[in-house]
Amino acid sequence: MALGEQRFSKAADRAGVRAQIAALRGKTHALHSAVAVVHGGTVVFEHVDAAHLTMWNFSDAFLDGYLDTVGAAATTSVAATSSKAWGCNCSSASRAIISPCSACRCCRCSTGCDGAGHLAK
Repeated sequence: MALGEQRFSKAADRAGVRAQIAALRGKTHALHSAVAVVHGGTVVFEHVDAAHLTMWNFSDAFLDGYLDTVGAAATTSVAATSSKAWGCNCSSASRAIISPCSACRCCRCSTGCDGAGHLAK
């Protein structure tokens, strides 16, 4: 993950995750990916690409609530965007803080959240 020239990796603790998310908030960042397939010592396929995502500009209170919700899982991915980190019923955890798609108050998902970060009953 990169924001301009700044590169991100998994943070060691909540404070590090909070700093990462705060730096990304309201900005567009890039997720870089690459693959190479080698057979018999010859590269038979290679591809490099990047996805650009915009994190919405949420409040400090939302950020703290998000980190409270994800708990220790916050350090399992860069900027706590792993689908395992967020407990809301989203197809992607990143919807919690990236590119809101609907009107759900907690994460802007459209798939059954109760607005407080829990699955609706």
